[in-house]
Amino acid sequence: MRPCLTTLAAGCVALCLPHGGLHAQKSPITRTMQRVERRAGHNVLEAAEDMPEARYGFRPTPEQMTFGQLVLHIAGVNFVLCSALNGTTIPNQHELSPTDPKDLLVQRLNRSFDLCNAALEHADDANLADSVPLFGGGKATRGAVMIDLAIDWADHYAQAATYLRLSGLKPPSATDQEKDKENM
Repeated sequence: MRPCLTTLAAGCVALCLPHGGLHAQKSPITRTMQRVERRAGHNVLEAAEDMPEARYGFRPTPEQMTFGQLVLHIAGVNFVLCSALNGTTIPNQHELSPTDPKDLLVQRLNRSFDLCNAALEHADDANLADSVPLFGGGKATRGAVMIDLAIDWADHYAQAATYLRLSGLKPPSATDQEKDKENM
């Protein structure tokens, strides 16, 4: 995973260099993460909405999570990392199971992205080197948490898109591209 982190970190730094007008923007890394969160939130939430409830128990192989487990996993990671980013404790929530009704799982996922949106809205590049508590007493910088979020969203959206394709459905990013072509 280190090469991915290094590549993503280099990309974030490159965004701050004086080209394309980004260097004049306040907190360009954080603002970029806001755009990443909006796109990831849209794609992941649409994928969760698009998957029929009857397919929430689907898993491509016995070793993989079911789609319902994947939805809860994404929400759980969002709550942990975005709470750390925001400097708050993880919100108390009732326990959910991957076999609970789809609407409850989607609501949990939606709330987790709302938390991430709020955390990024109040974030600032000046605080990226600040240390925040993580899992089991560990610590990471806010910048590292942002990078981990971006990687996690990309990884898990790819999983969700694959589950949709294996279920005969197009993932949101594919249908969004088709809509863009139609509007040209």
